[in-house]
Amino acid sequence: MLERADLNPVLDARPPKIRFKDLEALLTARIVRDQVKFSHRIEFTAATHATTLARVDIQIPCEACTHDGRVVASVAYPVFIRVSKPSGWVVYTSELTANTAQHGRSDSGLTLTAHFDVPLAPGNYQLAIAAKNATTGETGLLLTPS
Repeated sequence: MLERADLNPVLDARPPKIRFKDLEALLTARIVRDQVKFSHRIEFTAATHATTLARVDIQIPCEACTHDGRVVASVAYPVFIRVSKPSGWVVYTSELTANTAQHGRSDSGLTLTAHFDVPLAPGNYQLAIAAKNATTGETGLLLTPS
């Protein structure tokens, strides 16, 4: 006898395991902690007639990225991203690590960068980003309005 999962393997698909559970909890509880400052930029590109590709770049200023004029390689910030509809339906979730240090756009210092691409159908979306300094435990949160 065929089981329901045998007929449609998508029904048996499980969501990926969350690695940064503490950052997900910040987004879920909407606890605003502004200890880690970061900025983001979104660029939109038409992918198909019904889909837009959104590229989100995240920049985290990093004072700890240099020591005695040298770039420190061990600095990393876990980043948790969630894109959802205003109703709360989660469309996209990603976990990244911002660990690539480069000079910022204003050459004021080094920044850690991370980026992701997400295809979106027409409509309104909310973006939520949580970042954490893995060394100090400080966190930052960005919630966009709907």
